Amino acid sequence: MDIDHLFSGLAVLLSLVGAGLGLRKHDSKKHQAKLEARSELGRRYAQMALTQSASVPADLQMTAALDAFRIIDTSLDGKRDFTESQARVFIDAAIKQ
Repeated sequence: MDIDHLFSGLAVLLSLVGAGLGLRKHDSKKHQAKLEARSELGRRYAQMALTQSASVPADLQMTAALDAFRIIDTSLDGKRDFTESQARVFIDAAIKQ
């Protein structure tokens, strides 16, 4: 085997590894962007739910807010994007603001 072939093979291997690492970094950024968008969506749903439940007595406000969150969450596609516990966390955070 010629030394030039060895270096060519090594260069090809290193370029493939570099491309793979680049794709992995891109996927990581894409995943982070999805998480941030989901978090922002949860905060908006919680704010809307609190607005809808504002006229309810204080002892029933959390239940009303969870019901409103559930309705808002399913209104676009008919599926739940957030679990009950996730909704509760977003609503609690919105109440504390």
